[in-house]
Amino acid sequence: MQNKLKFQLIAALVLSSASLNAAVSGGSFLKIDPSARSYALGQSGAVAALGAEAMGTNPANLMNMSRKMEVMSAYSSLSEGVSYGHIAGAINRSVNKNLLVDAIGFSYTRLSVGGIDGRDSSGNKTSDFGSDDSQMSMSMSGNIGKMKVGVTGKVVQSKIGEYKANTAFAGDFGMSWGFRSLGRNITAGASLSNFGQGIKYINQKDALPTSMNLGLGTEVGPLNLMGGLKQELNGKTAMNMGLEFNAGLVSLRAGMNALGGAKGSKGGFDGLSSGVGFRIGNSRMDYAVGQSSSDLGISHRLSLTLQFGKKAE
Repeated sequence: MQNKLKFQLIAALVLSSASLNAAVSGGSFLKIDPSARSYALGQSGAVAALGAEAMGTNPANLMNMSRKMEVMSAYSSLSEGVSYGHIAGAINRSVNKNLLVDAIGFSYTRLSVGGIDGRDSSGNKTSDFGSDDSQMSMSMSGNIGKMKVGVTGKVVQSKIGEYKANTAFAGDFGMSWGFRSLGRNITAGASLSNFGQGIKYINQKDALPTSMNLGLGTEVGPLNLMGGLKQELNGKTAMNMGLEFNAGLVSLRAGMNALGGAKGSKGGFDGLSSGVGFRIGNSRMDYAVGQSSSDLGISHRLSLTLQFGKKAE
């Protein structure tokens, strides 16, 4: 039985890694950006993800919403048999006042992989099985002088077939601040994401995908320009850039994530993304499409954000 379990675990890790580069091992699904807007902008989440969508990228930006309450839901079709869902809600006590905790939020994320071929220790086919990864988190952010600071606590769970890994505890920490340079207002963001316990199956323990993220953003007329760097503890470095053109109720976006075009990729469009956003009243719908690598194909992201209550002060 244990040999059969080990074989199933190896098969699940290999197949899901090949299918979306976010294997069930090590909680790599935590690297997926829940915000369609941020994904379209080259995954510039350190400065691009604001309000409820900031959970999972930079919690310091949690309070950056125009209304007191915000709910955000997201769905992604990553590849065949792989689905990703995310929901988050935030309450903004104040944007400018120093209330120690100016905003608080909660989120839930789930990644499901189905139709994985089951094999026994001799390689004979058994029944198919799937895998599920999920996380529940709570975020808080507040002002410290002119700097916004945020923290997130996470509970991460992973399951392959009938077998569960340990319950892991993880966290994010972020900062955001504004300054003026070259005659323009610039926003800077920095975060440390997914630090904490690893995911363990049987005797194998994989570290979480911990990363350091830096970003800068500014406005030039109707354009939002942003860029940044992401350094993963496994040694991978990504450079991202994004451009957003705001035309009233519609926003057009394009981005690049240099890690998508890393050595070994075959496609000329690897790492490129684009998207569109529609704003109607206090609601916003965002769509993004991109290709992380030619082997994984095209990924589609969709998110909906709703705001309620009085205007934030």
